[in-house]
Amino acid sequence: MAQHSIFIGYRRVDTGGDAGRIFDRLEGKFGQGRVFKDVDSIPRGVKFRDYVPTIIVQCSVFLALIGPDWVNAQDEHGRRRLDDEDDLVRIEIETALRTPGVQVIPVLVAGAAMPKHADLPQSLHPIADINAAQMRRDPDFNVDIGRLIRDLEMGAQTGKVVVDAPSPAGHRIAWQKISNSLDLQTYVDFERYYPGSEHLIDAARHRRQIEAWEKADKSDRATLHRFDQVDYFQAIRDAATPLLKAAMAREVAEAEAARKAEEERLAKARRAAEAAKAGRPLLERAFPIELPGVSDWPNPQMIAIPPGRFMMGAPATEQSSDDDERPQHEVRIDYAFALGQHTVTVDAFKVFVAETNHDTGKSAYVWNGKEWKDTPGKGWRDPGFAQTGAHPVCCVNWQDAHAFLAWLNKKAGLAGRPDAYRLPSEAEWEYACRAGTNTPFSFGDTISTAQANYDGNHTYGAGKKGEYRQKTLPLGFFPANPFGLCDMHGNVWEWCEDCWNGSYNGAPSDGSAWTTGDCSRRVLRGGSWNDYPLDLRSANRNWYNPTSRDNSGGFRLARTVFLTP
Repeated sequence: MAQHSIFIGYRRVDTGGDAGRIFDRLEGKFGQGRVFKDVDSIPRGVKFRDYVPTIIVQCSVFLALIGPDWVNAQDEHGRRRLDDEDDLVRIEIETALRTPGVQVIPVLVAGAAMPKHADLPQSLHPIADINAAQMRRDPDFNVDIGRLIRDLEMGAQTGKVVVDAPSPAGHRIAWQKISNSLDLQTYVDFERYYPGSEHLIDAARHRRQIEAWEKADKSDRATLHRFDQVDYFQAIRDAATPLLKAAMAREVAEAEAARKAEEERLAKARRAAEAAKAGRPLLERAFPIELPGVSDWPNPQMIAIPPGRFMMGAPATEQSSDDDERPQHEVRIDYAFALGQHTVTVDAFKVFVAETNHDTGKSAYVWNGKEWKDTPGKGWRDPGFAQTGAHPVCCVNWQDAHAFLAWLNKKAGLAGRPDAYRLPSEAEWEYACRAGTNTPFSFGDTISTAQANYDGNHTYGAGKKGEYRQKTLPLGFFPANPFGLCDMHGNVWEWCEDCWNGSYNGAPSDGSAWTTGDCSRRVLRGGSWNDYPLDLRSANRNWYNPTSRDNSGGFRLARTVFLTP
């Protein structure tokens, strides 16, 4: 390490001659090699801007000589030198000010005034707050230099100045001062100025930790918890701890708010079921499917269905009925459940596809205005005839419906719960479709195209021919049945949970899904826009492979609702 104790920084055009006299007197007093005067003391062949900072950090005292022209000295282009970040005088003072252990003393030469903050770049503001020494010219020079020497010898100026060769342990003192700093540049400077220090590894570690801390997401609890551990130095832990406590408190508050919101959503379903059980108006039996935080979700409505019993299937006397609709048998539904007021819409299904990137196959039926085309293409697509997203989704199979349900229950916080959203059982569907009636349709013994969407070229019973629209229609187009459910007849076929059985022999009588039989085929109910009116009967049954899709297949949501004890 060099022996220099005093560094004289000056600008030649301002205090060049004074610097020489001061240097001579100080060197004569403190000894050769103890005083450094920038250019004159630099070995030949070294770069000034690289070498000088390495000397400053080894000194005890930095004397900043300030003459009358020091503030406003200009370069060859007429620009003020102090405004140039590469100005050597500015670099010297900046280095001295930020180096622990170096005492900076302004020395006012030839009557110069102490510069004010407004006269200086931001990085030099601290020097304006330091008590300055005065260095007048003859006949007062000897008096002033004598006073400075005495101050340096006694340390009276600041109580810290000791003019001596710097101690080899100076880096330890510097480390004590910066070791708990969050200033990244402090460690960068330490590594540069003390290349042989035993604390280099610590400085590099602190620097890396600060860099990680600056990039960290301060709102993420798991991230903050990592920075709150003993692996990080104290300043980072001190910064992370209050943020972590705030994040944890925020999570608790958010969880409590979510819990209350979920309780209110459950309460809405229970109130609707209580209203249905008590026979109160439809408006009281409706509740929305809410998915907080899911954009574009249309909040479809569910309708609570009153418990009861009914005769499932068709008598042999019912026109166009089949043996798979018999034997008629009583089914008791003594629990609270709800069905979607409408089938799942294009709008709702699009949200699911956008969030999950669900792929419903390599082709889709598309209506081109004249005919249906089986058009290649990966992924589910609106089949083309749905003018708005309020149309029922179609071209979806039983497995697509279950994928939608899994996503919906996860989003709603119902996954794995007995009151999760599901497909209706075949018995629930027919009970809800009949809505207390025992006629072929919930509207009576026949049906018209003013009540449902089907192929109006055909009739049932005493019904009349009507319009064949050749496409789905949006929700709300037709009147609801007595339970407040829309499109239970026509528009799209609706998937049920049940496996296919060719008759009702052995069928459940409690409203549950029949999950034995031929499960390679799954039940659909209700008929569609492309079917005859006989297919829309409440008792009519159909099946399809669970992996198959066509342009008339959709689904309706169901949910068991547990009443308040």
